[in-house]
Amino acid sequence: QQQRTAMGRAIIRDPRLLLLDEPMSNLDAKLRTQTGYLITQIQRRLGLTTLMVTHDQHEAMALGDQLAVMRDGRIVQSGRPIDVYEHPIDIFVAQFVGTPSMSVILARIIESDDRLAVRVGSHDVVLTDNSRALRPRVGNDVALGLRPEALGRDTRGQLSLDVVSTTVVGHERFVELAIDAPRVTQRGTRVEVVDERGSTVVMSAHAAEAISLWEPCPIAIDTARLHFFDLDTGLRIP
Repeated sequence: QQQRTAMGRAIIRDPRLLLLDEPMSNLDAKLRTQTGYLITQIQRRLGLTTLMVTHDQHEAMALGDQLAVMRDGRIVQSGRPIDVYEHPIDIFVAQFVGTPSMSVILARIIESDDRLAVRVGSHDVVLTDNSRALRPRVGNDVALGLRPEALGRDTRGQLSLDVVSTTVVGHERFVELAIDAPRVTQRGTRVEVVDERGSTVVMSAHAAEAISLWEPCPIAIDTARLHFFDLDTGLRIP
């Protein structure tokens, strides 16, 4: 009620711009959803330009027509939420936007039978798109980004990975898989390769799909959905 009253006090002044500073941070899950609908309805009915600050990127993706990701007081990337999600400018944005976040691991660009491939740990995955931007990087390490939807269970898949855990969220099941490649992160402008022999990646599956914890899971990678980042700058390789 306090949040609704505060919005009413602001709107009754007929403002040109409405500023919302984490308006739903203190609400429980159900009220957050209801208040989100309320804000969207009011904004569209009044045609009022609204700037909302939130640390919850799920809220930003759901409510925003335009999304601006900030780091250290500066806008790193802006655009439509789906564009920022599918074309993140660097590792920081890639791992910040999306639930679950993008898995970013160390990989190497190689050539296999005159085709480009990416070596991830002990696995080689042939790329269907021989990107010109990647060809000069043959023999070099890069950061490889994988969204959950880029991985799928397939008996003819390129990888066979051990299942660490599974989590059901609505109609989706998120499966955490162990892979023998270290994790890559970005803190500020500095890219770090975590000093570990292996890490995990997350796969999306239907909640009804049976995933065994006791045997390796065959995985197919949609190579058209892979993301590549420069290890020095963290920037996305187009």
